[in-house]
Amino acid sequence: MLITTAAFAQSPQAVSTGDSRDGAIQGDLQLPRRGRGFTVLPATVKRGYRYGTDRLIHLVEGLGRHVATQHPGFVLGVGNLSRRGGGDIPQSQSHNSGRDVDIAFPLRNRRDRPVRPRTLTRLGPELRSQDGALRLAPEVGWTIVRHLLEAPGVDVAWLFCSAPVRDAILKAGAQRQAPPELLASAQVVLRQPSDSSPHDDHFHLRLHCSPNESEQHGCTDRTPGWPWTHHREILRSNLLRPAPPLPADASTASALEDAGHGALLDAPWEAQIVALIALLDSDRGLHDAILTRLTSLTGSALPTAGLSPAKIHRRWTRWWASNRSRYGLPPSPG
Repeated sequence: MLITTAAFAQSPQAVSTGDSRDGAIQGDLQLPRRGRGFTVLPATVKRGYRYGTDRLIHLVEGLGRHVATQHPGFVLGVGNLSRRGGGDIPQSQSHNSGRDVDIAFPLRNRRDRPVRPRTLTRLGPELRSQDGALRLAPEVGWTIVRHLLEAPGVDVAWLFCSAPVRDAILKAGAQRQAPPELLASAQVVLRQPSDSSPHDDHFHLRLHCSPNESEQHGCTDRTPGWPWTHHREILRSNLLRPAPPLPADASTASALEDAGHGALLDAPWEAQIVALIALLDSDRGLHDAILTRLTSLTGSALPTAGLSPAKIHRRWTRWWASNRSRYGLPPSPG
């Protein structure tokens, strides 16, 4: 029987099993075709890919309401979620287990008015459509990113998008004086994928498994759990009191700032460490600056001579797993 959001309170939860590429959904929950502040794109309605876990469905609904409140006139364009029951869909390598959703970029027209989305629009390096009629609204994009990172009960694994869109949204966040730790988190989860399309026409949101899904339903993650999500309550309660971040030397600071990662230098210690380790895998031109900063922060100079970038990243990931207790953080679930 189809579970609707109206009946959700009296129905079993819709949960994720397996991983994002080979998993499924138990107890499907369907996103309505439209609601306050959001509309499902016509192509997705036709395909029927409107199913997800309860956490994902209610997150999308809440995000639509938030965008409508913060930016009147803008409507969230929702693309593919998962098929009923989960499993493969021809348009994507993932979207199998109810934890993925595509979201159209927020756009303005030549008159600077919000555009109601009906399809995904590809944006070039100048953040405009091919005909120049539409352009990205980065301040709305930042509102979307911030809400996803701060929403209770959900843990963002990745928010894939093209590099130019990522840079514009991070700039909008900095201009709005977002907290440094929030910008650091956004710098990690916003990523142009290296094994698929550049995602220059939409965000691709992926959630981590919930603890319940991991423990009771066999949900698995392909990416690590970030401490700012799994341990949000600990971080917000100030129970963690790491040593103050060390000032960066001029060359390291310049390299990070030129690459758009300057906000990391003001983030809490443990957030800097995790973000920098993640950047070892994504911004390979920054290896020297990142390794210098990691050594300054941790007091550990891991031998990396002759190792490939992937092996350096794995070595520091293992270091974090072995030493996180030093910073007062319990191991991440999953």
